[in-house]
Amino acid sequence: MNKQKIVVILGPTASGKTELALKIAKKFNGYIISADSRQIYKEMNIGTAKPRGKIKQLELKIKEINNHIYFVQDIPHFLIDYITPDQPFTLADWLKVTKKILNSKILNSKFRIPIICGGTGLYISALVNNFQLPKGKINLNLRNKLNQLSLTTLLAKLKKLDLETYNSIDKKNKRKIIRTVEYILTNNQLFKPEYKPAQSPYQFLQIGLDISREQLYQKINQRVDQMLKNGLIAETKRLTKKYSTNLPAMSGIGYRQINMYLNGSLDKTAAVEQIKRDSRHYAKRQLTWFKRDKKINWVKNYATAEKLVKDFLSK
Repeated sequence: MNKQKIVVILGPTASGKTELALKIAKKFNGYIISADSRQIYKEMNIGTAKPRGKIKQLELKIKEINNHIYFVQDIPHFLIDYITPDQPFTLADWLKVTKKILNSKILNSKFRIPIICGGTGLYISALVNNFQLPKGKINLNLRNKLNQLSLTTLLAKLKKLDLETYNSIDKKNKRKIIRTVEYILTNNQLFKPEYKPAQSPYQFLQIGLDISREQLYQKINQRVDQMLKNGLIAETKRLTKKYSTNLPAMSGIGYRQINMYLNGSLDKTAAVEQIKRDSRHYAKRQLTWFKRDKKINWVKNYATAEKLVKDFLSK
């Protein structure tokens, strides 16, 4: 049986994934599904480096998609501007909606190739390796209560509940820590997702952007400076008037530091430097995650990526 072919464009923050994905989509008649856990939120544009786009109508007959699709340069982008910052959204949610989009007969008749583009490694790995996630109940009331706690308190709870997961989890990823503690307390069992590769109904070509550390850090610093010029402070002010700063969406790099500046915890210079520093650290963690996957084809330019896609589609 011929499997549906999917191109994945991945890499660390500020590496140029969006530009590359757009070029590939235009060249090969593709559409894009975002694998970015921040750009999924409405109203959060500057701090998430969301590409400029417009909402257009596209009838798909998918219950989870309201037919108001985010278009960038006439290319449809799914799971960008999808939910409000106060709406919960998990890995399981992303996988469910993504698979429904990939299986859309309407999209498959209009477009030649789906393109997954983003830097959220867990989203990409879960799709590519067909992870079987543990099934269990969710408890939004408990999740909201846990979200009020400090990261130190949450880690102490997790350590008491599950030492093995505590030792391996990203201790700066508050959202993941909250979800893990919530799962354990709600389902009275440990959160042990099955991360062994399973048979997938799709065939993937993964392309990673290979950029020097020095160049990447320079681009990160330039992006942060541009965010400030574009109005990151004003955007954060608008968001904090409407949404709680304790929401996971508001804990993202950029918004967290600017909120500390707004409440007097940091001066502006220190806040900006922390955004740059934390962005660099995040990029390093992304690279560490992606480098574990030996199936990723690392490229330095568009021409190499185009050839890879062309060869992939011709097989």
